[in-house]
Amino acid sequence: TNVSTMTVSGNNRHGSGDFYQQFNYSVSTPWITVYQINFSAMWHMANTSGASSSINFSIWNSGMTTQYCSINRTVTSDSGWNKETLSTGAGGCLLTSFTLGTNYTFRLRCALNTQSVGGASESCRWDNASVIVYYLDTTPPVVQNGSESSDPVEYGSPINFSANVTDNVAVDTVKIE
Repeated sequence: TNVSTMTVSGNNRHGSGDFYQQFNYSVSTPWITVYQINFSAMWHMANTSGASSSINFSIWNSGMTTQYCSINRTVTSDSGWNKETLSTGAGGCLLTSFTLGTNYTFRLRCALNTQSVGGASESCRWDNASVIVYYLDTTPPVVQNGSESSDPVEYGSPINFSANVTDNVAVDTVKIE
């Protein structure tokens, strides 16, 4: 299992209205199989007016015509800082397979109520947003120029093996079984 992370930090919005931030990911490598994507962020909704506001996390196709899954939170008072994670491997998400060459859009949307009560203001803040892609490398490593120490080997003597091992992603460890 390998992991690729795209992280964006530090954005805020104050005042009333509707705004969003989005991130895009494209499945562009033929030798990997994506099997799960997590979209998460820290968020804080300050709503001092008592009116209902919301924050929504969603995953879409790149044309924003198909929504695969979403989480919506509604607040009527200060929420404090929260962390939300939307996972393609969890309940209710329609995105279960990822196609090569397909672009996916991850959207964080704040809908602030436009009412202001007694001059009170609202704000929606987010930080440390990330899209984490879990994938499997489907191309095996290449083993070349294998050799071992010469025969005969005496009992208790070490045996040396050597080989050149390469991979299209990375080689962390080589084991002989």
